[in-house]
Amino acid sequence: MLCFILMMWAALAAAGIVTPRSSGSFLVEGALPKGFVEVPTTWSGFEVNGEKMAFNGTIQDVIRQIKVLDPGYDFDKHLTNNATDSPDWASNQVSRLPPSNILTTKCGDLTRGATSSSIEEGAYYLQHLDASLLCGSQPGSWDSPTCGRISCSYQGAIWNCNYNEHSVAYPCWTFGVYAWGVADLCELGGRIVGSQIDLPYRIGAFAGHLQGGETC
Repeated sequence: MLCFILMMWAALAAAGIVTPRSSGSFLVEGALPKGFVEVPTTWSGFEVNGEKMAFNGTIQDVIRQIKVLDPGYDFDKHLTNNATDSPDWASNQVSRLPPSNILTTKCGDLTRGATSSSIEEGAYYLQHLDASLLCGSQPGSWDSPTCGRISCSYQGAIWNCNYNEHSVAYPCWTFGVYAWGVADLCELGGRIVGSQIDLPYRIGAFAGHLQGGETC
C-alpha cells in the first residue's frame, strides 16, 4: 500500500499538482502523537579536542556538553549562511538526499501548540547547520515512528522522526526544513503543532509544546 501511495504522489508531483498539506488530525499523548516513540537523537560530525565525538539530545544539550569538554569550542563554525526553506529539489533528487518535494503535513490540536516564535527560532537555527552534522534516528515503523528531540526552547520542541524499520542518519539541517514546513502550514493564533513527513525517505519532523510540566 505504501509503495502505491508513493507512486501516486510521484505522479502528482511530476504533474505539478502535489500540495504539501493533508487533512486530518491526530491524538496527542504527552508531547507527541499517539503511537510515536520518543528516543534520543544522536548527533555526529563533531571533533572536540582532536577527537571525533557523538552526542545525544537537543542542539542546546549538545552545545552544553561540548562546552564542558572544551569551553573554547567555536560552534559557529558549524553554521552556514546558505540555509533555505525552499531547497533545490532537483539537486537533492540527483544526490539521493532529502528533502524531497513529496511531503505530507498534518496539523494537531492548536490548544496544545507551542508558541510560533519558539518553533520558528528552532527551525531557523537548525536550517543554518552545515551538512557535516548528522542526526541519527533509531529504527521505527510507519505506524510507530521513533522521534528524537533535536531542538527545544521556551517549551517549544522539534523532533526528528524515523518511519523506517532501520536506523538512519541525515544532515540535521534537513529536519529544520521539515519543521519550518510545519510552522508555515500549522500556525494559527500564534501557536504551532504538527508533523511533516518526507514520503520517499520516510523521515520527518514533529513540532509542538512540551506537556505535563516537562521542561526543555
